[in-house]
Amino acid sequence: MPDLTIHHMLGSRSERVVWLAEELGIPYKVVIHVPQTGSGRITSTLTDHIKDGKAPSAFLDGELIKESGYIIERLVQSFPSDNVESTPSLDSIYWAHFAEGRVMPACGSAMLNSVALQAVTKKLSPEEQKGAQAYQAHLAKLFRGSGLQALAEADAFLQTHQWFSGGDKPGIGDFMMLFPLTWFTKPVNPLGATLAPATLAWLERIKARPGYQKMMKRVADERKAQVPKPKL
Repeated sequence: MPDLTIHHMLGSRSERVVWLAEELGIPYKVVIHVPQTGSGRITSTLTDHIKDGKAPSAFLDGELIKESGYIIERLVQSFPSDNVESTPSLDSIYWAHFAEGRVMPACGSAMLNSVALQAVTKKLSPEEQKGAQAYQAHLAKLFRGSGLQALAEADAFLQTHQWFSGGDKPGIGDFMMLFPLTWFTKPVNPLGATLAPATLAWLERIKARPGYQKMMKRVADERKAQVPKPKL
């Protein structure tokens, strides 16, 4: 059996990897890390294990493996399961790249654009602040347009397909798309967007899967056991 340890940053891309491990039915250990409150930066606990402090990261039989897409493809190929698509279809490959190449850049750019304005305008004159705000609004419009277009393309595909694999089982595209699309179920998100019906139905199919439910319980239990309660 594999010796797999997943380093999971709460609220991050690494949730994909824990879900996949449950779907594949392979044993694993999970180490929980919490972002620093208010800063968004990682806690020292992650850099204690991973030199560059990046999540998701995992150790598979002693080998450090990093990057969501690589970890997911490596595990799917190494531990085929009847629960998921073992050989990625062209649709799976496309949507796996789409997640990080189209959806995440729009979200990340929109979020940084908003944060950067707050930091920069403090040192500007009133007239300069007006110019910075106008430019920020222009960029926000561009990022929102790009993001909404990506969400519409994903929903159009899901209107005629159950999974991003294009088949009857989730594939690497589904695991990769989980994090960015879950972002838009929150009332406040970088694009101020909401998900269309077919995408919401896809998320509900994921939540109904035993593997996903096991992942949620495992993470909750591990968080309770590993993360110290704040001192009052």
